[in-house]
Amino acid sequence: MARFGATAVAVVALAIAPAAWSLTSLTADWSLAGTAIAAGVEASRYDVLPVTGVHPYSTALQRWHSSGQRDVPQDAGEIHVAATDYSAISDAAAFVKAGFGSLDWGGSTGWVEYEVQVDTPGLYCLRIDYTPKDDGIADIERAIRVDGSFPFEEARRLILDRRWRNERYPFDRDEFNNEIRARQEQVFQRESKLLDDANGRHSEPFRWYFDAGRHTIRIEGLRSGVILHRISLVAPPVISPYVAPGDLDVSHASGWMVSIEAENPSSKSHSSVMAAAGGDPIVSPREDGVTLYNTLSWKKGGEWAEWSFEVPRDGYYQIGFRFRQNIKQGMPAHRTILIDGKVPFEEFMAYPFRYDYEWQSSWVTNSEGRPCLVWLSAGRHVIRLVADNSPMRPTLDAIVNVITDLRDLSLTIKMATGGTVDRYRDWDLEQQIPDAESRLRSSARRLRDEYDRLLQLAGHTPDSAAPLLVCAAQLDDLADRMDLLPLRYRQLSLDGGSVAEVLGNAMIALQEEPLQIDQVYIADPEAQLPPARSSLLTRLWVTISNFIRSFGRDYDAVGKGDEDALTIWVGRGRDYVSLMQQLTDRDFTPRTGIRVAFSVMPREDQLILANSAGEPPDLATGVYFPTPVTLASRNALVDLTTFDDYEEVVSRFHPGALVSYQYLGGVYALPETQNFWVLFYRRDIIEALEIRLPDTWDDVVSILPLLQQRGMNFYIPVSAGTGVKSIVVTAPFILQEGAELYQNGGLRSGLSTPEALRGFRRMVELYTTYSIDQFVAVVFQNLRSGDIPIGVSDYLTYTQLKAAAPELEGLWGIAPMPGVVREDGQVARWAPGASHAAIMFRASERQEQAWEWLKWWTSAETQATYGNEVEALFGPGYRWNTANLEAIAQIPWTEEELRAIRDQWKWLKDIPQVPGGYMLERELSFAWNRAVIGTASGIQNPRQALEEADRNISRELLRKQLEFGLVDEQGNPLRRLELPLITEPWDVGQEDVR
Repeated sequence: MARFGATAVAVVALAIAPAAWSLTSLTADWSLAGTAIAAGVEASRYDVLPVTGVHPYSTALQRWHSSGQRDVPQDAGEIHVAATDYSAISDAAAFVKAGFGSLDWGGSTGWVEYEVQVDTPGLYCLRIDYTPKDDGIADIERAIRVDGSFPFEEARRLILDRRWRNERYPFDRDEFNNEIRARQEQVFQRESKLLDDANGRHSEPFRWYFDAGRHTIRIEGLRSGVILHRISLVAPPVISPYVAPGDLDVSHASGWMVSIEAENPSSKSHSSVMAAAGGDPIVSPREDGVTLYNTLSWKKGGEWAEWSFEVPRDGYYQIGFRFRQNIKQGMPAHRTILIDGKVPFEEFMAYPFRYDYEWQSSWVTNSEGRPCLVWLSAGRHVIRLVADNSPMRPTLDAIVNVITDLRDLSLTIKMATGGTVDRYRDWDLEQQIPDAESRLRSSARRLRDEYDRLLQLAGHTPDSAAPLLVCAAQLDDLADRMDLLPLRYRQLSLDGGSVAEVLGNAMIALQEEPLQIDQVYIADPEAQLPPARSSLLTRLWVTISNFIRSFGRDYDAVGKGDEDALTIWVGRGRDYVSLMQQLTDRDFTPRTGIRVAFSVMPREDQLILANSAGEPPDLATGVYFPTPVTLASRNALVDLTTFDDYEEVVSRFHPGALVSYQYLGGVYALPETQNFWVLFYRRDIIEALEIRLPDTWDDVVSILPLLQQRGMNFYIPVSAGTGVKSIVVTAPFILQEGAELYQNGGLRSGLSTPEALRGFRRMVELYTTYSIDQFVAVVFQNLRSGDIPIGVSDYLTYTQLKAAAPELEGLWGIAPMPGVVREDGQVARWAPGASHAAIMFRASERQEQAWEWLKWWTSAETQATYGNEVEALFGPGYRWNTANLEAIAQIPWTEEELRAIRDQWKWLKDIPQVPGGYMLERELSFAWNRAVIGTASGIQNPRQALEEADRNISRELLRKQLEFGLVDEQGNPLRRLELPLITEPWDVGQEDVR
């Protein structure tokens, strides 16, 4: 049996089932993981990366210390290598020597190696001098190997920070006199960084052990270009405890203080460190009745902001803040404080900003509550605050370990019982799983220990950690009744609301370090802090004033409309619409002189009502994909092909993305966002089972026995609901067989063809023959729990995994969905992707102006800017899935994700919209129900079910065609729908639409 690292052991545990098979059945040598092909599945380009068993940094550092390794002394000297003095390189064409020892690494992939001679063995810090190469928002990510291997897990992803700032300050104002957030501009300058944890889980930079001799350092590209200048090995910084200055002379102190407005830092690490509105009257600056972005807010570990300031003389100074931390309930947020690039005292590492609903003012103090005085020379200095999640790291590690063990235990019980829930049957778990009770007790005890540690850290009840106690009590309750565990084991990790799910949600709160800062103070030792809170009378007056103003406010309006302004309704939340208004006011209006007023559109049926009343907007965006043809068929929309530069504009999109917006030869919408259907997989479980990712549906069938005998399954989105199956989840099976959804130019259903029957039969047999689950409530939860480790899903699942499953970071991936092998050998992966679109109303008197805005809005520059600002404000869970093919590359997807999405989009073919087309969705769903679930008269075979669906669809299509004047009473065509036909995969520059 191969030797496993800690990670690999946890992975294998997920699939253990002692009654059915043994651990030795996983013949996995982790150095060659993924080389075996399960059940005859052929290899794919999207092979799973091997599990390495590399230890986390904390474990590696502990081992180095245990073996006697220590930091090299400060006088050991530094080891420098110019970036151009590499010993090996992956591709000479990808690297350019830029002069002065600099190496221009324009791409995001490849590698470069350096050799260093180490004379003094010990622990070093690794410093890289660099300049960002491009102006993208994505992090500059690199990995580092030492002598051919990663010394610790975190070395797989290291961040070289960019530097950002507000383009202007004070901020501009909109028509309501509200402030508009400034555009974030990147500052390009030479940076020098000691490599540290990308998520702020460690306060100090990483240590790297080098013994005496020659070593190889390989830097591997992961994302974004960079210009490397120098690589250095340096002694780790020495940070001492604070010692109050003796005989402090304060005779010169005059109460001098400088107050820095936090919302305008001199620079920051990410554009997501954003100015935020603080509504309390105490916050500076203040202006009643309008929105001011007068504070700075950020929460992700590792992100930082810094401010420059000047002091009038040499001496000791206090540092203070007016801040609010009212999100991480009952617990402090932490920041490491640096002055001129260095941490002055130990107390400044992971400094706690305590929880309180109200605003607070505080000096930075020592353990005795006395201000820490920092010596500063006269002149300019820089103070930096770095979000530090290191106090939470032990708890987060413990939660991950508990979740892993509970998933292992639940799957083990599922295998031991065959997944049978029978309250009249007894199970001898003590024999089959003798350590089940001890594992439950141990997990509960560990959660309570972590809660107690956080209680001591916070100094009072840590409400954000309360789920740890709730889960511990639930585990003890399960352990108290082991005889009922076979009936209740799904509470561990499989059910919604399970212990694993609750703990995973708790991780989201615990791994964030939210802090909102109003002002930064630098002051003489005797200076007094400004008040932290406004008076009760002031707050009462502001509340009453705002209440009175609320009666005259239009809460749907985001921009101030008048007779000359272009009106746009948006079917998204107010935050999205506000950002659209700001971006338009900041860029489009100054460029064109066209004023635009946005309004929130709560429901799409408002468009129909407004058009019927003769008062529609000029444009509407965020419109769901079936709506444009519904309105166009009633002569409500403008045919966009009538504009002279239509062909130039439409080249921004995949031709398949326009299918849903075409009617009678016209195009009545431009795609705004685009969905994707891809294969999601749990990298850890798939590797443990040595499964190659399936490339075809036949491959899926081949791996199903391997999954199902271990209590797992495969997911297809047809299982997502018990009612009508959406056409976007059933259509791929029809399209991939070479069938079309409609025949005769869109006048007849396409389900009567042999190709459609093959696709429908395949979809049905996945359930009736191969036992895929008929109903899966939320596949995200099943991917999270591990009982469905692989399956097809869409953009929504991606955002859920990114935002709500922190414990799975690095443990899941995506690849193109399975398909059907064509005669030419290609795998056809046809699938829809339509999401939301922008439309223009015929009643508009500003059609040329509206077209100018549409061109600007759908451009690559605007879509990339908007998408990046949305993600900066709200996080990766709100990633903008733009339909612009150029802009998608500027959104911070990983290379692996972007490659999978693009490969899938080659096969994009959306659903044509025709009068009566709703019946296709309905009847195809009913046919599935008749063939899989059955009716009172029994289960139909696929052919009978599909023929009945085809007849019903054809009747409804004919009825609507008569209504819209498309055919005469005898059914003869009077007008052609002219549906586009897409038969080949499409790449940029390739024309496949006929």
